[in-house]
Amino acid sequence: MTDEQELELNEQLASRQPLLEQHDASTKKKTKPWYRRRLVIISGALLVLLGFSYTLISSQISRIASQAIKDTVMHVKKMDLSHPESQSVTLNLSLSLEMMSPFPATVDATTFVITYQNVIVGSFQAPAMHMSHGINDQIFPDSTLKIQDKKAWNHFAGDMMKLSQIQYQISSSLIIHVRLLGGLVTFRALDIPLHKIMTFKGMDGLQDMQIAQVKMDNSTQKEVLATIKTCIRNPSITTIRPVGALCLNAHYPRLGEGTLVARLRTSADTALSIADGEPSHPFCASLQETTDMSKGYNLLELQGQMLGVNSEAINGLITKYLSNVSAALTVVMCESRASSVDLYNQAMKNLTIKSLLPPQKDPLVGNMFLHGISLYPPAEGKENDTVRLDTAVLVEATSPLGPSSVLTVTDVYMNVSLTGAGVALGTLSTVSVDIIDGKLVGRSNISVDCLTKLDFAEGGKAFGRFIRASVVKEKVLLTLAGSMDVVCQGALGNLKLFGLPLRATAFLSGMNNFKNVTVESFSLPGSGSTTEHEEPIQTQIEIRNPSVFTVSIGTFWMDLSLNASREKFGELHGTMHLAPGRNRLEMNGHLKPTKDAAGQVSDAVADFFF
Repeated sequence: MTDEQELELNEQLASRQPLLEQHDASTKKKTKPWYRRRLVIISGALLVLLGFSYTLISSQISRIASQAIKDTVMHVKKMDLSHPESQSVTLNLSLSLEMMSPFPATVDATTFVITYQNVIVGSFQAPAMHMSHGINDQIFPDSTLKIQDKKAWNHFAGDMMKLSQIQYQISSSLIIHVRLLGGLVTFRALDIPLHKIMTFKGMDGLQDMQIAQVKMDNSTQKEVLATIKTCIRNPSITTIRPVGALCLNAHYPRLGEGTLVARLRTSADTALSIADGEPSHPFCASLQETTDMSKGYNLLELQGQMLGVNSEAINGLITKYLSNVSAALTVVMCESRASSVDLYNQAMKNLTIKSLLPPQKDPLVGNMFLHGISLYPPAEGKENDTVRLDTAVLVEATSPLGPSSVLTVTDVYMNVSLTGAGVALGTLSTVSVDIIDGKLVGRSNISVDCLTKLDFAEGGKAFGRFIRASVVKEKVLLTLAGSMDVVCQGALGNLKLFGLPLRATAFLSGMNNFKNVTVESFSLPGSGSTTEHEEPIQTQIEIRNPSVFTVSIGTFWMDLSLNASREKFGELHGTMHLAPGRNRLEMNGHLKPTKDAAGQVSDAVADFFF
């Protein structure tokens, strides 16, 4: 068929059909294949791209997850050990995880293994964890740490208690679910390894132990029983509940042979439940004296027996205790059985803590009440050097053994500086002592008679001024400052306490210028001579001595004078020995008034006699 014939045929067919139908048919014939082909192509491309992406990400998810776990920083915030058993302990763990990956993920529950110095210690179950980019706090409550190797655990726990810092490894195999597109797509990664070196602060040997209170209330006549409250700082993030009944030995002045002074124990529920940075036990927090104890301090109550078997050590400790000086005390966990909890026993053996035993608040000697002081004439040739003093003293003293255990004082020697009426009198030392009632129970009074020697200061001039003040004043102040040695007997055996500080002040009644003097008799027996210009006098007087002083003055002379004019008209002499209370003295002398040129006495003297 020629072209012309073909064109003629098409025109004939077209003339038989409507114009619009021809147009629609032509349109459908042209557009329908174009859209279908594009939709199929785009859909197929997307499916291929998604499939390829999923396959690509799936093939790389393990590597991505492994890198994310490797880059994640793990930090232990708190580790609490409770309910210990023979091969396990309940573990409450608080972790901080810093995740670098931008994709959120979920880690399935897993088992963590703890390794210390290349030896597996044990393992514990961890719950599922949800993590996102940034800091994530995770808590593993009430997990059970199963001890796999007891020797490794003892090593780990021992270093945790004794070292200031400790490192261990935590490892696991994780199943991780990574979420993309807001959680629309999740990828699962299996067997992702976790190996982390964890570093945290240890307990540093619990070196900061403050002894806050010592009581001996439960002591008996045979035993000195001490109850001691201590505040012990836990510098670690680890807490232990309970640590068990602890056995401790106390040594003074240092750890060594012959220095054991006490055996102590704690109750079975003793715990180290307060970690570093946490509020201290209320008792410890209230002790803000020299150390800030508001954070990290646990109350540890010790009970036990003081021992007198090592006399030198116990004598030194009690001396310090009574000297207002803290005593260096070394406390060591027992080697045989440090803790009643088997899981911590080996770890705590021989744990050594240095502390200070605070002194007894009340000194051995408190107030002194002088009931009598007798002054004796100095020995010939020693008038300006020494004088002997006999004193009767009531001493208020406090026993270091508490209110229920008798301590009997058997001997005392003192060497003190004596100050009276504001004047340094000299050095007073003990020659001999008679302790009348030396039994001390708690705070008691004991009566002591002392023969002492006073070595004068200033060649006796200061002592003379003191005696003068004692005669003319109503009250005088006497101060003793120095040291004393005490020998006593009690539940700790024979104690010899050397160099105890002594500082005591006593107010003494003075002689008040002998204001209470009564003339009981006054006689003029006459001389029987007309040529003598003086008349003999015989008199008896009573002098009341209100002071505690007994003074042997010896022979003395007194002028007789008139009160108003102070005119002397005679003199008396006698031997005086004054004791506290009323004293009767017999005195003799002469009337010897002053006469004028005419041989007459003054009108005042004449009026006195007539």
